[in-house]
Amino acid sequence: MTSNQKSPGQYFTPRLIAEFMVDLISRDHNAQILEPAAGRGVFLDVLAEKGYKNIDAFEIDKHLKNESSVKITYDDFITLKSEKKYDVIIGNPPYVRWKHLNKQTQHNLSTSKNLSGRINGLMDLLHGFILRSLDSLKEDGELIFITPTFWAETLHASGIRKEMLQIGELETVVLLDEAKIFDGVSSSFLIFKFVRNKKNRKINVVHVRDSKKINDKILQAVRNHISQSGKLNNSIESFKQSQFDNNDSWKFMPNDVQKKISDIIKACSTRKPLVKAKIGTEESEIPLIQLLRKDDLEALGMNTRNCQKAKFGGLPYFVEKNQRLSTKQANRYTRLEDICDIGNGMVSGLDKAFKADPKLKFSNKEKKKFINVVKAYNLKKYKTEDSTPYIFVNDIENEKELKKFPNIYGQLSRFRKDLDQRYDYNKKIRWWEWVFLRNKQLLEKNNEKIFVPCKERINKKGFVRFSRVSGNYYATQDVTTIAKKPVWKEDLKYILAILNSNLIFYWLKHMGLARGGVVEFSERPLAKIPIKLIDWDNQEEIKIYNEILSLVNSIIDSSQDDEKTSQLENLIKKLYGISA
Repeated sequence: MTSNQKSPGQYFTPRLIAEFMVDLISRDHNAQILEPAAGRGVFLDVLAEKGYKNIDAFEIDKHLKNESSVKITYDDFITLKSEKKYDVIIGNPPYVRWKHLNKQTQHNLSTSKNLSGRINGLMDLLHGFILRSLDSLKEDGELIFITPTFWAETLHASGIRKEMLQIGELETVVLLDEAKIFDGVSSSFLIFKFVRNKKNRKINVVHVRDSKKINDKILQAVRNHISQSGKLNNSIESFKQSQFDNNDSWKFMPNDVQKKISDIIKACSTRKPLVKAKIGTEESEIPLIQLLRKDDLEALGMNTRNCQKAKFGGLPYFVEKNQRLSTKQANRYTRLEDICDIGNGMVSGLDKAFKADPKLKFSNKEKKKFINVVKAYNLKKYKTEDSTPYIFVNDIENEKELKKFPNIYGQLSRFRKDLDQRYDYNKKIRWWEWVFLRNKQLLEKNNEKIFVPCKERINKKGFVRFSRVSGNYYATQDVTTIAKKPVWKEDLKYILAILNSNLIFYWLKHMGLARGGVVEFSERPLAKIPIKLIDWDNQEEIKIYNEILSLVNSIIDSSQDDEKTSQLENLIKKLYGISA
């Protein structure tokens, strides 16, 4: 097997994967079949060997050596003007982020009538292949692809999920986690079979929880386990899942996991407390549940014409004019974004240039140009133990002024060439400046905040590092900041305890945005974390709340120990009404 990447997005499918996928076809040998990204022709060879005759194939890369007996048309399947429909479309389409596509390809895709109104600047080339394949399926036609998992979860792929829901349903999904399929690739992959009809059948899901290299033995076990339920062994589990009813992130999980996730959400579903929101020109007290964000409106099929503009905590919201709550609105739960501001750290563009060199004898005047930066590696669970001084001279207007700080000027000058070549986010910046000061105000206005690594590998450990920071500290792009909105009575340390709990770890493991066992902690994934607000009329909840704060203070002031952590977990479970 050769699986070396030849150009962006090209990873050639191992033959045993191709054989497994071809075996998922349920149409007879007379079926019209398409391979839209033929590569070196492994799917074509397997199809021909298994007796399929009517095969069309496309490949855009004319330089690929292909010895398949099936004729390949060297053209761009996505933008091709063709009305031909197929019984089966199968393959391994390329995966390339929009920003990594060359200008000509971006132009071709943007102007293609096949994708008109269906793509955005965050799309992946994979999205185009899925959308075009959906167009090319006959009724009852089967789409069988191996892809990274991200399209099933990310916001910018919601349009794909919406179209799939409109015309058909998933029949089979094989989750491969971090199983080694392509050399040098650590992303999570899945194999899916989509059928263009709607019969509301259960989805057959097989989950391979193994980081070993995929082999015939594993795939044979998967074959044997499709359409069954239960655990074959510690690394392979199968279950049936209901079809998705909306284009929110598609998460594949067995019933017991779904129930626990549902229980966590239920504990956070509330119409309390009343919050002060500015609606138009007037301030009014209304239930939190009535405040809608733009993505809420879209999910509910509403538009701004049916709503009044509102502001809460300085952020834009909407309120239904008739103030009647739909079922979906009534089931909305309190999220982290409701009670906290969330933002990724600042971007220097070249950290090594700005990290203050300990060998240089900076004057006190120069040290006033330092900021204390907390990096991801500084973060511990509950508290931060260290920081690093970084040079920050964005306020200096010209080089003449910069030279008044000789050690700073000398250090930055060593990196002048690299500083000039930084990606500057389309801003005109001077060579000594940081390139992107996103969320600087959030970092400065909050003395107490929570830092978390923006990415964390959680598959081999049972916790996440949400860390309290108290003082004038800054975060760079490897850290995300969480700061409590002042309108809420709950203490930041209470939120810290919730975020560090096993319940939220469980939530992130199953509902977070994960790629290859690495969970993202940027604004959007963090925003959806369910947070239980305290009912301040409930004395039992207040008692639990105070006990949680006491334990968190003890952990921060001294050290974390197993007994304190266990007590904290039990209190949080009790508060959420979850016994196990």
